Amino acid sequence: PYAVFLTAARGIFGGLGSTIVGFMLIVALVLGAQLFIISSSRALYQMSQDGLTFRRLGRLNRYGVPIGFVGLDAAVALSLLAIFQINVVNIVAAANVGRNHGPTTPSYTVA
Repeated sequence: PYAVFLTAARGIFGGLGSTIVGFMLIVALVLGAQLFIISSSRALYQMSQDGLTFRRLGRLNRYGVPIGFVGLDAAVALSLLAIFQINVVNIVAAANVGRNHGPTTPSYTVA
């Protein structure tokens, strides 16, 4: 799917445009992963405060970050990477499905 954007950018803007769009796609994927980790760790932290999930992982470090749940999110991300290997689109899709419809995180979608 991302090849469509690069092909269109190369056709419209030339080689430099393709490079710029490719860089922007990489940044978007990194920011999407960061958003997944930040939002899900905060949601899980609040659930631990309400007694709905593991309290032990809900401890904060000195910067106020729920480091236990960040570690859990990292483990989930690494397991998705192991399952889907280098297919980044499937990893992002699986992360979004888990975030939107998973049993431990609330759904943020509007039907």
